[in-house]
Amino acid sequence: MGLIKKEFIDKLLDRIIIQDVIADFVVLKKVGVNFQGKSPFVEERTPSFVVSPVKQIWKDFSSGKGGTALGFLMEFNKFTYPEAIEYLARKYSEEIEYEDPEIALIKKEALDKKEKIRPVLQSTLRQYQDQLNKLTDDHAALLEIQKRGYSKDIIIEWGIGYAPENIIYELLKNSARVNDGLALGLIREGRNKHHYDFYSNRLIYPIHDENGLLIGLAGRALSDTAKAKWINPTVEPSNVLYNKSKVWFGLHKAKSQARKKEEMYIVEGYNDVIAFQEFGLQNTVAPCGTSIAPNQIYILKRYCERVVLVMDPDNAGKAAMLKQIPIFLEHGFRADIIVLPDGDPDEFCRIHRENLAEIGLEERFKKDGVRKDGFLALMEANLVGDALDVSNGAKKLSEIISKIEDDTMQEIYSGWLSKESKITSATIKKWVKEFIDKKAESAKVETKTATKYELPKDVKIPLKDLKDDIVQYNLFMANNQIYMTLPISPDGVVRFSAISNFQIEILQHMNDEKFPMKLLRVKNIFDDEKIFDVPSDSINNPQSFEKIVTDQGNFRFDGNRTALQFLKRYLFDKMGNGRKIDVLGWQPDGQFWAWNNRILAIDGTEIPMDENGIFQYGGVHYYIPSANKIYRHSNLKYDAQKRFRMIESKIPMEVYFSKMREVHRDFAISAILFAMASLFQDIVVEKLNSFPLLFFYGPGSTGKDELSNIVQSFVGIPQVAINLEGNVSTIKAQVREFAQFRNGISHLSEYKRNNDQLDGVLKGLWDRRGYKKGNIESHIGTDSVPIESSAILTGNHYPTAEPLILRLIWNEMDKSQFDQEEMKRFDELKDMTLQGVSGYSHQILKHRQLFIDKFDSVQRALKVMLEQELPEARSRIISNLSVLTAVYMIFKDLIIFPFTQQEMFTHFKKGVEQQLRKISSSSVTTRFWEMFITSLRGHKDDRLQVGFIVSIETHKLYLQWTHTYAKIQRMWFAHYQEAAPSKTSLLDALEKLGVVAGRVDSHSFSSGRQANRSSAIVINLNALDETTKNDIVGSILFQMNQLVNENELGGLFGPPATPNEVKELGESEEPTF
Repeated sequence: MGLIKKEFIDKLLDRIIIQDVIADFVVLKKVGVNFQGKSPFVEERTPSFVVSPVKQIWKDFSSGKGGTALGFLMEFNKFTYPEAIEYLARKYSEEIEYEDPEIALIKKEALDKKEKIRPVLQSTLRQYQDQLNKLTDDHAALLEIQKRGYSKDIIIEWGIGYAPENIIYELLKNSARVNDGLALGLIREGRNKHHYDFYSNRLIYPIHDENGLLIGLAGRALSDTAKAKWINPTVEPSNVLYNKSKVWFGLHKAKSQARKKEEMYIVEGYNDVIAFQEFGLQNTVAPCGTSIAPNQIYILKRYCERVVLVMDPDNAGKAAMLKQIPIFLEHGFRADIIVLPDGDPDEFCRIHRENLAEIGLEERFKKDGVRKDGFLALMEANLVGDALDVSNGAKKLSEIISKIEDDTMQEIYSGWLSKESKITSATIKKWVKEFIDKKAESAKVETKTATKYELPKDVKIPLKDLKDDIVQYNLFMANNQIYMTLPISPDGVVRFSAISNFQIEILQHMNDEKFPMKLLRVKNIFDDEKIFDVPSDSINNPQSFEKIVTDQGNFRFDGNRTALQFLKRYLFDKMGNGRKIDVLGWQPDGQFWAWNNRILAIDGTEIPMDENGIFQYGGVHYYIPSANKIYRHSNLKYDAQKRFRMIESKIPMEVYFSKMREVHRDFAISAILFAMASLFQDIVVEKLNSFPLLFFYGPGSTGKDELSNIVQSFVGIPQVAINLEGNVSTIKAQVREFAQFRNGISHLSEYKRNNDQLDGVLKGLWDRRGYKKGNIESHIGTDSVPIESSAILTGNHYPTAEPLILRLIWNEMDKSQFDQEEMKRFDELKDMTLQGVSGYSHQILKHRQLFIDKFDSVQRALKVMLEQELPEARSRIISNLSVLTAVYMIFKDLIIFPFTQQEMFTHFKKGVEQQLRKISSSSVTTRFWEMFITSLRGHKDDRLQVGFIVSIETHKLYLQWTHTYAKIQRMWFAHYQEAAPSKTSLLDALEKLGVVAGRVDSHSFSSGRQANRSSAIVINLNALDETTKNDIVGSILFQMNQLVNENELGGLFGPPATPNEVKELGESEEPTF
């Protein structure tokens, strides 16, 4: 096909009214400014197909498909791009303009000839339809129709007519169209120039092309004396409308349902098609004859990937079915078969009419279980006889398998064949491979032995420049197309056929143990070029190869498996090798930093990268998929990677750092140094096997999330924070983000304490322990997900587990009220941040070698100094601080920090003190005594009453344990936002602390006969720290003094001055107050 002028295409597309185009195929109803209809791609009850006249697009919400009017024609009708343009040109009465005037003339003449002759065929059909309407009820034609059970509606739907003897010739003669009648085969010329009608005394069935245009007539004899029961249109060059090799009867009615069901039923006769379609299988067609041509199969491929062969049950029908199954398999179809128990499809429907009218054919076939895989039928037919016969049959079937394009189906059928034939799987696979290799070698030998080549006329490259590729690979590329050799013609000449509308090359193969990729460049005949990456195995079979190229747009591959094998050899021999970069940030192998939009070498050199994400450095080709322009506007692919970018700011770094300090006070010290340290965290981890976690803790509106956002901005647009409120399995899955960027920064928000599994995950981030996950290659195999990024942790709660506290850079943010001037500065900083912060990191990264040279010695010296300055701090706290302070010391001569060295140490010392206090107060026993003392000091109606539940004698404290625990349990949750430990575990903790002196079965908590007596535990006050002991004694004395004062006021609310009796209080009773 010649190239259609781009100017013509643009002009045509400007004329399109999208709803008019789609309304040819979908019933549309105006709803507001749009049009709606039911999906033409899937079955649905509620319309979800929307056409927007304003935007000139359509969207099918059921299938997820959408696009332009041109895209709809290509999707619904499976048109190629040129075919869709031709359809629109016909619809809008535009004459197609071709680049080549000679081709344009040929196309116009062919189209004119068809449209000139088609009205003759249409008029003839109308005559036959009129003749049918004139018949009496006892006429053989109507009796034949009655036998089929066709209603008036069916007759009209299918356009059935009746051809009496010799009426068409006279009509043609009177209208001077005899030559057209001869060309169409409507009349014949006999002896002595005598003309007669080709269709006489026959029922007439019109035949349409896939678009519903009338192209021919079929006739069914009504007498037993007729030579042929059925006659079809003449297949002659003069009949320009009918090409048997491209026609399926009923396809124009079947294609929509075939697309939805993803399969097509194939029957033998015209009446079979009508019967199946009328009983629910609208996706039914028939070839116009007994054989099926390759072109017919290609047309069917537009609409489905599976066929169901339903042939007549006689021997001839079964033989035809067994012959056709391999043909469909070779062309990439799944092929099923149905053998009917009662006659041909039409007879079956007549016999079971009542049942089928109720449940339909599809349900009947499911109920009867008559459908099975076509390859099973081939095995049943070929694996018969003795062992030698079975072996020969298996080898024959192996050849059929070798022609199947889908590797998965090859594997499945090979397994079936091995099982049924009892021949080993290895042998079957060996035979299959031999047949594949033999076919490829045969094609290669044919080309090599040829003495003459004839290039297509539009190929202007000299043959001498192409011959090596032709001989070696049976193909060449030119004019943005792939040309494949055809079999040597009888005159000994090798000619060529275009098998694609694009040219292709593999820019580089990217090695990867699990996910090897190939970077492809394709350019089609419309000069549309795409560069994209694909999994290596996606070019191994025609189906997957066709998918990866068609996904890019108008890129069509029409080659078979053999053609693809030669193309693979061609591409592999010419491809380059390189590396794909999936993990952005520092690249240890290449010694450079990779942003999604910039590359920076370790020596500070900028490395150019093209718009496809390709660059070269150190003699190696690299490719960053997320930087490819084809993904630039995609919201679904590489969103995280596209955020990891260098954004230059016009604001000087020192000005921005000063504004950070001004707004976020000393907390900016931690933020700045942590962000800078994160850029070199691989160096830190190599030395220390750990990296600090930055912790911002405090109530809402303190600025902790805003400051975290700033820190993340040092590596581009901040990623979405990982919310820790989810369950641990979800958190583990999200931790994979830490493997996305090497030396990146991630944010973990909404920390909640008392989740041991979560705390374990967080400790693993500090320790740089990745986590292991199972793989599918082995039942014992695992893969490791590494930790490559640093972490900021934020929350309204602080951890209580000491091991986690020790791993944090502590920043306790408690200020939540800000005046107008402070809010103004906050907004100014926010605006500055939006302009970009990662440009500062780009400048800092140029000093990586300086950090490598100095970090070890500087960190060691600072660690010693910090140990002396902060003697109570634990080693992990010191290690964390030594990293951040080392950053300051290394860069203080290059960067003007908005704080002094002393201010930095003061800030960190304050954080350490807060950490140590939290560690001290985090133990269960410490909390118990805090709650105990609080309960002693509470309101008199809601406190632990001295002399009733609590008493003290010298250095011994007596507690009625059940009621003491009940009181503290209620207060614990309100204070710590967590459930209190159980009564038993809390007592165990006190005993392990060494403060429990014993237990007594009966203790009087005050003097007198009315005193409360109960069992009690005894606490040795001297075993407690002095502060806690003094607080307990002081609280008891306070309560006792308060009671004395109340009695002096009249004893209105206290117990009687003279006790009357001693009351025994059981462990299970609630005391009265």
